[in-house]
Order: sequence, then structure tokens, then C-alpha cells
Amino acid sequence: FRLQDSCPNLGAFLMDIMVPQVRFGALQRVCKAFRPSIPVKFILNELGFDADDSSQLKEGQEWLISHGCVLSTDEETLLTKDSAVTESNLTKKSSLI
Repeated sequence: FRLQDSCPNLGAFLMDIMVPQVRFGALQRVCKAFRPSIPVKFILNELGFDADDSSQLKEGQEWLISHGCVLSTDEETLLTKDSAVTESNLTKKSSLI
């Protein structure tokens, strides 16, 4: 995700298309590797969200929940053992379609 900010020419626009697939694949692998739980801020930082910004944190939590992740009651921990990672039900259309 750091490459997206520094790639030359119009590479950032091409990477914008790939970010959702890369995030989803990374989330699947993290949920398999880290059992039984993982801090939400850590996973959001790894997935390219800015967990220090409150709006990005909320957006990231909504993204996780839309993919079937289960958060703890205080929303600070992702319960990977209880989560069933699936495709998102968010309806954000790509501008290319």
C-alpha cells in the first residue's frame, strides 16, 4: 500500500483497482494465521487504513464487518476464530464499470 503513493505516472490509478482484491486476500490470510484474535488497529494498518485517524478507523471497522469479521464488544479486537471471511456486501461501484 506504500507503493501506491510513490508509483510513477498513472500507476496509482491502476493500483486503485487492485486494492480491494489485495486487501481481501490479505484479510483471509491474516485470519488464518492469527488465532484466536488480533488487534483491530494492527490489522487496519497492515491493510492500508490509517488507524490513527478516527474516520479511517471507523471506515476500516465497517469494511471488516462487511467482510464477515466479528469484533469484540469494545471493537478493539478482531476475533479471527469466530469470523467467517466472505466477499463484501458494500455496494461501492468502480468508476470504470
